[in-house]
Amino acid sequence: MIKTWNPDLIMTTYPIPSAHVIGYMLHRKFGLPWVAEFRDPMLQPNYPINKWERRAFAKVERLVFTHADEVVVTTDGCKQMYLNRFPSWSKSKLSVIANGYDPESFAERPPTSEVTSSDRLVLLHSGLLYPHERDPTQFFNAMRSLSQSGFLDNGKVEFHFRASGNEERYLQMVKEMGLESWVRILPRIPYKKALEEMMEVDALMLFQADNCNDQIPAKIYEYMFCRKPILAFTDPEGETGRLLSSVGVRSIAKLEDRVAIENELRVFLHQLQAGKAFVVSQEAAGRFSRKTLTGDLSNLLNRVLSSARIT
Repeated sequence: MIKTWNPDLIMTTYPIPSAHVIGYMLHRKFGLPWVAEFRDPMLQPNYPINKWERRAFAKVERLVFTHADEVVVTTDGCKQMYLNRFPSWSKSKLSVIANGYDPESFAERPPTSEVTSSDRLVLLHSGLLYPHERDPTQFFNAMRSLSQSGFLDNGKVEFHFRASGNEERYLQMVKEMGLESWVRILPRIPYKKALEEMMEVDALMLFQADNCNDQIPAKIYEYMFCRKPILAFTDPEGETGRLLSSVGVRSIAKLEDRVAIENELRVFLHQLQAGKAFVVSQEAAGRFSRKTLTGDLSNLLNRVLSSARIT
C-alpha cells in the first residue's frame, strides 16, 4: 500500500497493540514520519493481568516512545502518565486530542433538554457495563435503599440499561434486590437507533470506576450533544469527573460509594422532576465535535510533516 499510495506519513492507533508494531516496522523500512495514537492508556496498574501480555505491552510502549515522531492521547491524565513513565520524551511531542461526537450520526432534529414525559421519568445508560470498570452493584444497592424508604414510587421513574453486554448477570442482580419495578435491562439495537434513544429520554447516566481515572468514555461526548441532564457515577477527581465539572455538570458521585450515589439520586430526581436539572450548553458541547477535533489532528499532522521536511 505504501508503494501504491506513496503516503506522506504513517499513523497507528491503539487499542490494537500490533498496529504500533507494524507502524514501527514501516517507519523503519520506508523512513516515513510516524504518529502513534493511544485511544486508551496501554499498560496500566491492573491491566493486562497476564504477565506475558504486560511484558509485550511494555515492549510496545518503549518502541513507540523511542521511535515515533509524535504521540497522541485522549486525556490529560494519560499524557501525564506517559510523561512520568518516559521522562526523556519531549512534552511538545505528546499531544491531547479528545474523543468526540459526530453530529452527522444523529437524527436531523435539534436536541432538546425538555423532560419528555410528565408521568414517568426515564434515565438511560447506553452501552457496555463492564463488571470491573463500570460495576453497577452499588448503584443497585442505593436504589434498593431508596425503594425500601418509599422514595421511588412505582411507575414514576425507570432506569434503562441498553446493551450492557452482561444482561443475564444484571437481570439476576435486579431480581435478587427486588428492583424489577424500576430497572429495565434492554437488548442491543443499531447504533443510530441508540443515538435516537439518547435524545428521547429524560436524562442520561454514566458509570465509570476509579480504576479508569485516566480515561474518558467516548459516550460522554455524545451525551453532551444530546443536551440532556447527565448523572455521572464516577470519581470527581478522575478525568471524566473533571471534564464534566469543566462543562458545569455537578451531579457526580463515586461509583463505589453507595451513600453518595443514594444522596445524588435523591437530589437529581427532584431537580429532574422540577425541570431544573443542569444541561450542558450547546457551546460547551460544540468543542467536542469531531469536525473541530479533526482540525486539531490536521494541524498536528502538518506540524509533524513540516518538521520531517526540515530534518
